[in-house]
Amino acid sequence: MRIGVDIRPLLASPYGGVAEYCRNLLPALFVAGADHEFVLFSNSFKGVSPPHELLSARNVTWRPFGYPNKLLSFTTRFASFPKVDKLVGGVDVWFSPHMLPAPTGRGVPRVTTFHDLSFERFPYFFDMRRRVWHSFINPRAQAHASSRIIAVSEATRQDIIALYGVAPSRVKVVYPGVPFHPASKSQDRLEDFPYILSLCTLEPRKNLVAAITAFERAAPIVKGHHLVIAGPRGWNWRGIERAIADSPYRSRIHILGAVSSSRASALYERASLFIYPSFYEGFGFPPLEAMAQGVPVIASMTSSLPEVVGDAGVLVDPHRVDTIARLIVEILGDTQLSDELSRQGRERASHFSWERAARETLGVLEEAFLQKEE
Repeated sequence: MRIGVDIRPLLASPYGGVAEYCRNLLPALFVAGADHEFVLFSNSFKGVSPPHELLSARNVTWRPFGYPNKLLSFTTRFASFPKVDKLVGGVDVWFSPHMLPAPTGRGVPRVTTFHDLSFERFPYFFDMRRRVWHSFINPRAQAHASSRIIAVSEATRQDIIALYGVAPSRVKVVYPGVPFHPASKSQDRLEDFPYILSLCTLEPRKNLVAAITAFERAAPIVKGHHLVIAGPRGWNWRGIERAIADSPYRSRIHILGAVSSSRASALYERASLFIYPSFYEGFGFPPLEAMAQGVPVIASMTSSLPEVVGDAGVLVDPHRVDTIARLIVEILGDTQLSDELSRQGRERASHFSWERAARETLGVLEEAFLQKEE
């Protein structure tokens, strides 16, 4: 098969779950599909290039274009032009790792990965700019234009079926693997004290104010520990910084901002506990990364997080701040419990493999192609 792959999401931002998904899945997919040819489609008016490792496989060709992004987005969305498969010289099947408009010619099946429908479930967690963007790309239309849909969790699959009316047989769950990045060896002041870690975009959906409040309530007991929050600033991040500024324990709360993948790995390595009280996740890489490095995890019992964490972490109602505080105290105060959660977390994370995800993704692509042939 000749498989077209839309790698535009990888060029847009180095942060977030979609970029992580592309960086890790695609190299494994090229290995799993060694007998197939992959043609990578990208568009960048500024000439941004994909990571070199994506272009090193012998069965990969990169076809870059330099159209103005807004113009290409407009024409693909409203005129279904240009046909992306025609741009790259023709393909048997098209793979979109995200729900960007990508019209294909007649008879060319399209497989699209949906990472979450948080913008449908909780629109108030998004600013007007993001709401307009989601309305513009029309995810519902992208879902119905796809021959097959890959959902990164059963929670996301059920949302697609319920909210978009897609036939269940067209939506398959393929769990991502665990992102791995060598830890940075640089020294920093975080080595001077034990800390609880939360790593995510700073925005209301991540419920970081609850994490801060829970830490405040636990702080008099877990006296040696600090709270470290790492991640890029998102929408309405100032409310999070205000909560820290108003905290009586603000000297023990640290915001690092966006961090590199290698520094994130180092942060996980040295953390005593990871907390993730998010209201909604399509999958949720951070708690999985934490478990893979043996960090005990407290996460929300919402959306896809029970699928990721399972029984290997502690699941909690994200609205129950007192419960989160109590769990912080219990886990940090009980070495045996902490060690058991660490062991179970590593075991749980070992079941999430990019090689398996690549094989299953290739299976969906082959299924879409064979369905066309029938």
